[in-house]
Amino acid sequence: MPSAERLLLVLPFLALVAPHAIVSCTPQAANRPASLSPSRNASPGVAAPQPVVELPHSAPTSQQRAQALVRQMTLEEKVAALVHVWDWSRKKTPRELCDAISPGAGSFERIGLDRDPATTAQFVNELRDCVAARSRLHIPPFFLDEGVHGFMQKGATNFPVAVALGASFDSALIEDVFSAVAEEARSRGTTWILGPNLDLAREPRWGRSDEMYGEDPYHVARMGSAAIRGLQGGLPGEPARFDAHHVFATAKHFAAHSQPESGANGGPVNVSERILRGEFFVPFEFAIRSAKVGSVMAAYNEIDGVPGHVNTWLLHQVLRKEWGFTGIVVSDGMGVERLQSVHHVTGSRSGARARGQTRRSRGTNPNRQV
Repeated sequence: MPSAERLLLVLPFLALVAPHAIVSCTPQAANRPASLSPSRNASPGVAAPQPVVELPHSAPTSQQRAQALVRQMTLEEKVAALVHVWDWSRKKTPRELCDAISPGAGSFERIGLDRDPATTAQFVNELRDCVAARSRLHIPPFFLDEGVHGFMQKGATNFPVAVALGASFDSALIEDVFSAVAEEARSRGTTWILGPNLDLAREPRWGRSDEMYGEDPYHVARMGSAAIRGLQGGLPGEPARFDAHHVFATAKHFAAHSQPESGANGGPVNVSERILRGEFFVPFEFAIRSAKVGSVMAAYNEIDGVPGHVNTWLLHQVLRKEWGFTGIVVSDGMGVERLQSVHHVTGSRSGARARGQTRRSRGTNPNRQV
C-alpha cells in the first residue's frame, strides 16, 4: 500500500446534504471567479463539465446560490465532495494533504489535535484555500471536530463533562458554554462540531455515560437543545444562524445507542417501539423541531437486528418523513465498515459501502472515519 494511503485515510463521506446544509460553506465561493479551466479537472473518459455560470452578487439568497452551485456540479464533483479525510499521522502539511486527494474533498477532521491555536488557524486557512482553488466551482471544505464538553483541540477550554453540566439543570448556562465552544471552534477554522450527545443515561456499565446530560427524556431534550442553540445560534423554533461565530451541531447517536446489551459500546439494543418513541426519540425530535439542528449522527447499534446505519425506518421514515428533517445525516466513525466487520450484513467493505449507498438514496448517511 502506498505511504499516502497508509498515513492518510480517505473514505467516501456518503452524506445526504440538503441545500441549507451547504449554505455555511458556499456563499463566498459562489462569488469567486472561476480561475480554473473546467478541462483541467476532468478525468480521462469523463465528459468535461459545463463552464461555470457566474452568479451575480444580487442573487436573492445564499440558499439559492448554493442550489445553483449544486445544479452545476458533475457527478464526479459530487462524489469528490463526499470524501472525508483524517490524517492519522498528523504530520502532513496543508499542501501534502491537498496533493494527496482528488480535487474537491468535502471535509477534514481534527486538524488541531496537537497544534496550537495560531498554527491550526493558519493550517486550516492554507488547506481550505488549496482545496477551494482546485475545485472547479471553488467550494471550500468543512472542518470537523469533537465538542461534547469543550472544543477538543490543544489549548482549548475544557468544561465539565456533560453529565455534570446536565446536573446544573440550567439551560441558559448550557447555551453559554456551547456558545464559547462555537467561538473557539470558529477561531481555528472549524465549521462542524460532532455533538451534543442526546442519548439517555440508562446503562451504567456503558463506558460513555459521562457524555450524556442525564436519564430523563425531557431533561436531556432541554439541555441538548440549549447546547445546539449555543453552537448554531438562533432562538427556539427559528432557523440557526450558521454565521462567523457559530457552527453546525450534530445530534447523536440516533437511536438508543446508550442502552446496549451488557453495556458494550455498539452492542445490540432490545427495546420496543413504544420505548423508542416515548423516551429515546424525544431529545432528537426536540432538537430537530425546536433547536433546528443541522446534522444527525447514526448509531452503531442494531435495533431488532437492523444496524442503525442502514435502518430505513429510523433514518427515512421517522427522521425525514415524520419529523421533516432536511439536514445532514452522518455516520459514526467506521460505521459503514462495521456493517461488514461487526454486523456481518455483508461480506466485504465494498459490500458495506454499497449497502450504505443504497440506503443513501432513501435518506441515510455518510461515512466518517474516526
